[in-house]
Amino acid sequence: MAQDKLIEDLRNVTALPGAPTPPLPEDKALGYFEYIEGPSPRALSGLGARTINSETGTFDPTAGDVDDVLCFTLRSDEPLRASVPLQSGGRRTVYSHYAEVCWFMYGNRLVRLERLIVPGANLNGVVFPDALAEIVPLELSQLALRRNRLGHVPQQGNAANWPNFFRSNDTAAWTARLNGQWDVWQGGLQWPNPNLLVALQFLNIPRHVILDNVLSFDVKVWDPQAPVFLVAPQPNSPPVAITPSSLVPGTSGPITVDSPNRYAEELQGWFQAGRPGSWRAGPVTFGTFVDLFYARRLYTGSNRAAVFHMSWFSGPGYGTLGQWSAGGMPAVYDTWTTFYEHDGWDQDGDSLVDEGTNEGNDPNNVSPFPGENMDPHLQNTPDADEAAEQEAPPPYRHPVRALQIKIRVFEPDTRQVREVTVIQAF
Repeated sequence: MAQDKLIEDLRNVTALPGAPTPPLPEDKALGYFEYIEGPSPRALSGLGARTINSETGTFDPTAGDVDDVLCFTLRSDEPLRASVPLQSGGRRTVYSHYAEVCWFMYGNRLVRLERLIVPGANLNGVVFPDALAEIVPLELSQLALRRNRLGHVPQQGNAANWPNFFRSNDTAAWTARLNGQWDVWQGGLQWPNPNLLVALQFLNIPRHVILDNVLSFDVKVWDPQAPVFLVAPQPNSPPVAITPSSLVPGTSGPITVDSPNRYAEELQGWFQAGRPGSWRAGPVTFGTFVDLFYARRLYTGSNRAAVFHMSWFSGPGYGTLGQWSAGGMPAVYDTWTTFYEHDGWDQDGDSLVDEGTNEGNDPNNVSPFPGENMDPHLQNTPDADEAAEQEAPPPYRHPVRALQIKIRVFEPDTRQVREVTVIQAF
């Protein structure tokens, strides 16, 4: 049932049909699509979350990616319904064909939150903030702004903007400055975090649990340039094609908490052989589903520029979110909006405002790999208001053509593991 519901949701996404390239024009933005790729799985990169079997204290290969998040707007052919609490008591039923939906893991549970989109809804007499967990009185284009989305509680000025239901298995906070405000994904090994308990109350997350005993909610995006390698998993065994999804043990032995898998080893060896001159020497083909920033392990020192340009989603992403994920934090795909380029905020803190739309020739603002050279595809020219001048560029300037989501569950009585895979093209 969870698989079928996810398929239905993805087929109804409003912002991705036709695979547009971010940022979306603010006046034509049909909602948004946001995919957050956390730092796990450690088995691929040797970085990020450690999955430990509580009975044996050793690495647990059955546990997969647990910190991915999908949030998007959708349109349903059948009217959706929400019940809104009233100050006078009782509830009011509201209908809409549009909604925001978020999928993520909450402990060992898979959660699906839904909030109806009802432009211009009459909120007189409703209970706040409870009602805002059920409906949002905005247009689709207004939801392209991150601060208006489900789970993002807007504050004034530069105060915190909390997506309250996101969590991490790492102790570090996930931070990004956007639109003059801060979005913070508060991490912690315990849940709920006491600092977020009050904000979580009106979301009532347990009511939206769609599946229990979940070991993995693994989201990957199609990258037409990502390498696929041909290797022998074991000595004298037939070669097989491996991708970032292939948990083939590394040559040094079985997967441990700290070691990368075979794909990570092949990727590193191919990378060190000297690209771009020998790009076609290692892989058997190109194009596969990957985590955002799947080459995270290689993103160090002078390698940064090459890692960033290795494929569509090999690097951390542009601008502020790129610097955010480069520090070991999650990477984010967002359909974005051009609104950030003329909103009156100085997003990049350089004392210039809205350089991408001020009709002047300003310095290059886009630095996707901090401390290294600018993106050669976005070099500044004498032209005014070019892409290189944007102060708040989208994290990735590539379309999402397809998604792959794997849901893995554990049945406690029989101790069996089952996994289903959902693939959706746009």
